[in-house]
Amino acid sequence: MSPILRPRAGPTRENANQRLKRVTTGNISPTWKRQSRSHATSKGFQNIQNVLCYRNSAIQALLHLPKFVNWVEHAHRHCTSNRSSCIPCAIKYLSLRYWDEPRSQDIDSSMRKLTRCMRRAQGKTMLQYPMTAAYDETEFLNWQWDWRRQQDASEFLLHLLNAMPEQNETVRPIVKALFEFDITQTLKCAYCRAISQQTNPEKILGVNLQNPGPLKRLLRHNVFAPATMTDWRCRVCHQFEATTELVQSLKLATTPEILVVEFRRFNSDGQKDNVHIPFTKWLDLTPYTINRTPTKYRLMAVVHHSGTLDEGHYVTVARGPRGNWQRMNDQVVTDATVTEALRPSNDFTPYLLFYTKMASGKAITS
Repeated sequence: MSPILRPRAGPTRENANQRLKRVTTGNISPTWKRQSRSHATSKGFQNIQNVLCYRNSAIQALLHLPKFVNWVEHAHRHCTSNRSSCIPCAIKYLSLRYWDEPRSQDIDSSMRKLTRCMRRAQGKTMLQYPMTAAYDETEFLNWQWDWRRQQDASEFLLHLLNAMPEQNETVRPIVKALFEFDITQTLKCAYCRAISQQTNPEKILGVNLQNPGPLKRLLRHNVFAPATMTDWRCRVCHQFEATTELVQSLKLATTPEILVVEFRRFNSDGQKDNVHIPFTKWLDLTPYTINRTPTKYRLMAVVHHSGTLDEGHYVTVARGPRGNWQRMNDQVVTDATVTEALRPSNDFTPYLLFYTKMASGKAITS
């Protein structure tokens, strides 16, 4: 009697929330517009008072993400908000001038316009802080911190991503689909085996650097590995003893079109960990998704940091429309390679990694 041959099980289909993300961004091209960007080159930004490199580096990275640029330039054409206070509109004008040739002073004025929009998002008025001098731009940008100190590029980026839908509610679905991912936390009681779950949205995937090694290993052991939590009270069996334990596991319920990874180099007292973390230009998150949906990413930009949290400097190395890599150090732009993005020199360490999702079924190559 011939054996019964059963079809090999394939990957589980994407869930409804993931499908909604895909549909929401489905009309936005993930590639550069070749004709309009065929000769475009990366450009620099002014660093007023030498304290705005954190802003410059984050904006530089965003402007090298084709799906984000295509959204603000093309899909976000019919804004129903007040354009003078719409952050995506301000980024749109900045992007159009940024990728125009040759560089013009309009880039700097467009950056100031974006600064105004972000200030308004904090409920501040232009009358409180008139933009009349270079000093005022630093006042504007540092919405809640001391402008005289070096600030954090990750916090600025998160503020920007949160402020866009707060200022213009109509863009919330697209910002969520582009940048937001949902992490499901599963807790299992070691006593009664009861299971509870909670899902929370995030926009930046933080990676702790304990037991340092390659990013792939840190994701497996520091982010998504099951962890035992002690001294917890189970909601089902209500057991509470010194030995009561819960086993926590994390999985990605949804994944973004644009993934931002942060190496958590700064500890609670502000000290920086300069340990080298190897990573590649390809990232596979498939093992960490709930349904094991094929989820692969390609590196597009890296923000590097040198120095300390209070007295440091940020630069960005990014892949441009022509496929070439360039290094942006405020106003200074030089040619670079992907190797420089992965392992910088001169005391710089990778801090923020920007990946874009690859089309389903596309193989990872070298």
